[in-house]
Amino acid sequence: MGPIDFTGLMVSMGPPHNPYAAPAEYLAMYDDVAITPRPNVPASRFSYSDYLNYYAMITSIDENMGRLDAAIEAAGLSDDTIFVFTSDHGDMLGSLGQSLKQRPWEESINIPFLIRYPRGIAAGQQPDWLFSSIDVMPTLLGLCKIDVPGNLQGVDYSSTFTGTSNAERDAVYLFNVQAGSGPGVDWRGIRTENWTYAYHEGGDWVLYNLENDPYQLNNLVDNAEYEQVKAALAAQLETMRIELGDTTELVGDSPSAIVLP
Repeated sequence: MGPIDFTGLMVSMGPPHNPYAAPAEYLAMYDDVAITPRPNVPASRFSYSDYLNYYAMITSIDENMGRLDAAIEAAGLSDDTIFVFTSDHGDMLGSLGQSLKQRPWEESINIPFLIRYPRGIAAGQQPDWLFSSIDVMPTLLGLCKIDVPGNLQGVDYSSTFTGTSNAERDAVYLFNVQAGSGPGVDWRGIRTENWTYAYHEGGDWVLYNLENDPYQLNNLVDNAEYEQVKAALAAQLETMRIELGDTTELVGDSPSAIVLP
């Protein structure tokens, strides 16, 4: 066996996730800490215990990511290591009266993406680009100078990260495919810089102006003043659905599993 030219490591962690049960030593860090929920969390849906455990789980992950980073540093590999931290979903944690994931709201869909590559990416950047989970693979291939297959659906952001060019998407495709008899519903949506629009089996579902309404408290989906905005987003979403090969066409009665506040 010859020398290994490339080594990759993927660490998948369960938390933060329900059931919200963090190790005692991390919970102790938040003893007597006052937690203020987001403005869109109804008092009836705020659980101090859930928030406490959620924060403690994040602290545990942060510490253990630090241990992994220290091991990479100790091995002398930091400059040539692409370190990525991300997640597959967020958690509503009571926002808009909702729980868990599979929702088109920011708490569910807006996830972290941190990347470090000292040899190729300048440190300290905090861009506000739209970035999708399907962009991770082509971006890593690009950073490794490996040809990106033409059939990949994501965008290669490697040149954007390194500052040599600008390849940004103007929208992210959102979807939920509900398996079995769970509490969710099938839906499709689109997130642009300033707007979120989604529909389900019953038709239009949500429309939010994120610039004016970051906590998504004012659903504009039935507001006649925004019909043109909704129509444009729906058309863009349909184009993306076809381009991505999503053959699901959602029709039928309006579901009752998810009720808007």
